[in-house]
Amino acid sequence: MDGLGIRKIDDEPIMEFDYSKNPDTLKSFLAQANKNSRLMVYRNSYFAYILSEGYDDEIKEILTEFLQKDGYINEVKRLKLY
Repeated sequence: MDGLGIRKIDDEPIMEFDYSKNPDTLKSFLAQANKNSRLMVYRNSYFAYILSEGYDDEIKEILTEFLQKDGYINEVKRLKLY
């Protein structure tokens, strides 16, 4: 665990993401990051209300796209409810 609830999938290191409202920066990071790092971005986005309705729809769409690619289908369905 990373000390805040991220249980590593394997021994790959968790890379930090410096948040940006630039969609290209986020998409590039998620495309290159390992699953552990993406999990941390998802968790931090939730805690920072980035996934909240009306915060930034373009960023939320990118995050849900990658959540779906990582197999978190039920989580994507719940996010689309709000």
